[in-house]
Amino acid sequence: PLGAAGAVAGFLVAERAGKAAPFGPRDARHARLFAAQAAQAVRNAELFRELQASQSRLLHSEKLNAAGRMAAGIAHEINSPLTCILGSAQVVLTDRESRLSAQSRADLETIMCQARRCGDITRSLLEFVHRREPRREIVELRPLIEASADEVRRRAPAGIEIVVEVPERLAALSDPIHLRQVLANLLRNAAQAMESCAVRRATVRAGVEGGAAVIRVEDTGPGLPEGPRERLFEPFFTTKALGKGTGLGLYLCRMLIERSGGRIAADDRARGGAVFTVELPLARSDVQLKEGL
Repeated sequence: PLGAAGAVAGFLVAERAGKAAPFGPRDARHARLFAAQAAQAVRNAELFRELQASQSRLLHSEKLNAAGRMAAGIAHEINSPLTCILGSAQVVLTDRESRLSAQSRADLETIMCQARRCGDITRSLLEFVHRREPRREIVELRPLIEASADEVRRRAPAGIEIVVEVPERLAALSDPIHLRQVLANLLRNAAQAMESCAVRRATVRAGVEGGAAVIRVEDTGPGLPEGPRERLFEPFFTTKALGKGTGLGLYLCRMLIERSGGRIAADDRARGGAVFTVELPLARSDVQLKEGL
């Protein structure tokens, strides 16, 4: 046996070929010595791999922390002029004495829309750094999902349809602020993915599966990009064009859902498009009780 540090890493097997003389006590002693050295070499290799993995995680964590601190500083600096831009545009747009042409009003609406988008980005950066402790409470899913859908509808491009198919009495254990942020982000991503599609419909469904509350956000877009699906949830990883995303949205979604005791996954729809599935601890479901599940 290849034994090291009280564990067996494997076995050394030696055989005589043909009609060779059998092994003797000296051969057995040599085999034991070789096995001990081989076991230590295997153990050293395992320790080295563990050390490399730890160093890689530490370096990755340090890079994320440094990037986060820098991002937070930038976000704070941007927020003040951004608030001024948004407020000034709002004042001009709502001033009844302002004689604005239709084109000027459209331009101001564009300014406000883009300013709000910048605000979303800075909030994502700040959320990445300042991680508020989650509050796990009973959340009625339908009103929360409807509110998230309404928020995205108001700012989505024309022609984007958002459908909500959620039972009346279905509740999960989660942080309501975090969950609403996750759903709004998933719906915004869906809206962006469908901008150039003929059919542009995002559907939010919810129900009970395996004793958990399950929410699915589906779209009719081009589907997920090629490559490992887990990379979608890595910080600063994005498949969007330069300037279209920070690469933090899905990372924050996963972080917030996992901190509520749930999980999130991504996959392609059988009929085309993408589907993001969120599982949360079930709090109550009258549908489930009536069906005897």
